[in-house]
Amino acid sequence: MKTTRQNLIEFIDHYQDSGGLNDRRLSLAIGSGHGWVSRLRRGGGVSLTSIEKAEAVIFSFFIDSGVAVEVGEGGDCPVEGCPD
Repeated sequence: MKTTRQNLIEFIDHYQDSGGLNDRRLSLAIGSGHGWVSRLRRGGGVSLTSIEKAEAVIFSFFIDSGVAVEVGEGGDCPVEGCPD
């Protein structure tokens, strides 16, 4: 079973593969300093609030661009508001 961290990193990777912001710009967009995604990838501490902000930025991108959100292992959508 994947951890929440692994699922979020995969979601970020899918977002970036779909034309989203690079690590630094995404970190700045969520307001958590330029190294937030790097810290997440290294296994460093990140807050629940910053995770929620990252999900909101990424999910908004998918809605605005019409890119499909891939459903993670176990069938759970990685963010709130996914279609049923």
